[in-house]
Amino acid sequence: MMRVNIAGEGACDVRAVERILEIYGLEVAAKYDCRGKSKLDKRLPGFLAASNHMPWVILRDLDNDAECAPALIAVANLQLSPPARFRVVVRSIESWLFADREGLANWMGVKSSLIPKSPENILDPKQNLAQLAAKSRQRDLKSRLAARPEDGAIVGPEYGAAIFEFIDKHWNVEKAIEDALSPSLVKAANRISELRDELQQR
Repeated sequence: MMRVNIAGEGACDVRAVERILEIYGLEVAAKYDCRGKSKLDKRLPGFLAASNHMPWVILRDLDNDAECAPALIAVANLQLSPPARFRVVVRSIESWLFADREGLANWMGVKSSLIPKSPENILDPKQNLAQLAAKSRQRDLKSRLAARPEDGAIVGPEYGAAIFEFIDKHWNVEKAIEDALSPSLVKAANRISELRDELQQR
């Protein structure tokens, strides 16, 4: 079995990478939930240096930190080495989940027509998903995902845990890649496929 280390901003990002690796027959050797973008950024140089000895897949959200992924890499002055697959999610992991329109709609209990067809054009996919959850027919999921005005937050109290459950048990990764609604997801899958091919040749 070909083994790869993975890292991401949070548990949802890490699990999303893990699901993609599974498609291509890659096993996770070690995974790093950095618990926030700033902490991931601080650890990036170490992860990239370690990729000279072990293949890595690293996921970072673009959010609104730069206009596009290449601009973010340039601003951060990252020295990317070939064994590392550093992928930028445009704009956050929710964009990749929106790419499975039917699966997400069924899980959320909303009409599939409400799921955006161009999720990477949304400035705040997380807030958008939470707002869609407010229209859910499923009370439990709605209470977990949708923001409560009295809390002053943009998402519900159990948003992260609920999203993790979707990624873990319900996200149709193959369909999301095939439909190509999220170009950054497709590019990440292609780079991981290439990594698999390189490891097979070793």
